[in-house]
Amino acid sequence: MRFFKLLTGIVSLSSMAAAAAAASDEERRDFSVNPVKFEVEYVIKERPDDTANDVVDLFNEESITLAYTATNHDESQIVILGIGGAFRDPNTNEILTNITASSVDPIVFSPGQSQKFSQVINLNLLTGSYILTPNFYVSIDDEFMIIEPRSQLATVSDLPISLFNPKLLFLELVLLASFAGLGYLGYELFGKSYFKKVSSVTKSTEKASYPSAAASTGKAYDSSWLPEGHVKKTKKKN
Repeated sequence: MRFFKLLTGIVSLSSMAAAAAAASDEERRDFSVNPVKFEVEYVIKERPDDTANDVVDLFNEESITLAYTATNHDESQIVILGIGGAFRDPNTNEILTNITASSVDPIVFSPGQSQKFSQVINLNLLTGSYILTPNFYVSIDDEFMIIEPRSQLATVSDLPISLFNPKLLFLELVLLASFAGLGYLGYELFGKSYFKKVSSVTKSTEKASYPSAAASTGKAYDSSWLPEGHVKKTKKKN
């Protein structure tokens, strides 16, 4: 009799445990059947006129800000714990560069609640075409998951260099100073002595030309430069 009561108790406890396990499984959400209803839209602050259908032109060494507006249409509370993302190949969807994931103060969305927040991305990529795919690390119904908003097609180029760019101006000044220094050094080493030699040769030539003209006429002056009338008058007096 006692054995029968003990057996009945064990069967009863087993049934209760099985029922509790079944209830727990029923309470656990199947996200493949009941997906998260979390709507996210964003714009790039620095490109306010570009839409999701446009190709956004981005430049290295600049920062872009993704301004998000998110709304929780789900029946459960959603908490954003971090923000990240990637730049993907537009042909293969392969991840080319990860966007550094950053933790944020938990952003809590109650059912039906909307909030705004932002993400800053510093660009330093190989030039080319990319698909920008941001993502959120969220907690919902004690489950951890990643939610990806829409993607954005973009091209990344090097920033055009302006003639008035401070870095370029500094480089130009350095080059000018270098050329000026080389020119001065060349003059001191070669140019100064060369011009001295040319000057001395010119002076010697000029001095030698005057006595030779006078010696050929037997006079103290060179009559070749005198007017013809003056030369004839001189002859008549003789």
